[in-house]
Amino acid sequence: MLVKLKDRFAPTSRARLEEWRLEWAKAPKTQKGVDMEEWLLKWETLYSLGRTLNAPEVIDPHDAIYYFLKAIGPCEFRGPWTAKLNKGTKSYQFEEVVRTYRVNQRQAKYDQKPRGEHGVFITQEEENEAPATLQGRTNSLHQEQQAKNSGRKKKKARTDCPCGTVHMWRDCFYVMKSKRTKSWRPNKDIETKVDTYLSENPRLQYCVHKAEEQEKAKAGQPYTNDILVSFVTAF
Repeated sequence: MLVKLKDRFAPTSRARLEEWRLEWAKAPKTQKGVDMEEWLLKWETLYSLGRTLNAPEVIDPHDAIYYFLKAIGPCEFRGPWTAKLNKGTKSYQFEEVVRTYRVNQRQAKYDQKPRGEHGVFITQEEENEAPATLQGRTNSLHQEQQAKNSGRKKKKARTDCPCGTVHMWRDCFYVMKSKRTKSWRPNKDIETKVDTYLSENPRLQYCVHKAEEQEKAKAGQPYTNDILVSFVTAF
């Protein structure tokens, strides 16, 4: 897609800019019937080309972000980000917002699956769930359940973490502060992205705090239920 768009913007600088503006104007109208990943990739590609062409529409990243937020329509994602931009206390990058929206949509997709079929952000109870051994179950059923659990573990190993890396969030230093080593140094941009994601996803935040408490319990530190109280209050 990037090569095709660049080939189309070949003639003069003026002609390339006008061609880009036509594509930029059509970008919000192509969401229906188009794969979400492909649609977001086109936004990223057009934004990058617009910056190269010094298009006035994208000189200020916030103008491009407002345009993108308007395109995705009313949703839980648009409200908080619009509020952040309106505050004007911090600068945001267009790529950051699109990347966060992509993760948000993937999370929403997996949240719609029945319990046990999630590919990301599984609760601690699901991870520790053992095969049922109720009286009267045959060995074949027991083996079948073991096979399902084994397949689930393999699936979990390929999940996307909020930091953008393919690994379980319980193994991520950005998410699990209790796992950080003294020599580890965070990337500030990734750290901010993860903190923002957690603040917008209270259920995952609850799971993270619960996992942290379990780590503290293993280390002999006292258990607290403050996060449980805040989670219940939030819902």
